[in-house]
Amino acid sequence: MSTRQTAATVDLDFDVVDLIAESRKEIHEREGNHRPAYATDSMTAERVGAAAEAAVALRYDLPAPDASRVDGDDGYDYRIDVDGETLEVEIKGSKYDDPSLMISDEYRGDADAYILASVSLGDDVVLCGWLRDDQLEERGRREASKFGDMMTVVDGDQLDPIPDPDDVSPADD
Repeated sequence: MSTRQTAATVDLDFDVVDLIAESRKEIHEREGNHRPAYATDSMTAERVGAAAEAAVALRYDLPAPDASRVDGDDGYDYRIDVDGETLEVEIKGSKYDDPSLMISDEYRGDADAYILASVSLGDDVVLCGWLRDDQLEERGRREASKFGDMMTVVDGDQLDPIPDPDDVSPADD
């Protein structure tokens, strides 16, 4: 039987996170594929994303986040088995203490599930919860982002507790 935790705190080596974030930022600048959300403070956005992914990798004994991808991640960060079911999971990070899961319509359906992490840069990461893609409409609300695209927003208290590490493993490719 699987167990769930409301949240889990993961301590990270932020020097490693910074190396991943710097590499990604350089690639985005070189390739000219910045997303609007990165336009104002791209290094912070890259650090938050890299830290969130690194925390999930550390928590669930998954490979380190890729620092060299040019064209994105195909809409998900990891393929994992949760209680024997293979899922493509997108990791979403936030620098806020009380974050919400925000999924743009442009990327809906690319992942089977989402994990939300609250990132305290230079300190730790809290894995807040997770939610399957097919539950977004039921638990979320529709909003326009500051860039004008539509998204589904799910408050952190509406997420499911994260899976126990014993119930998660890397999926066979």
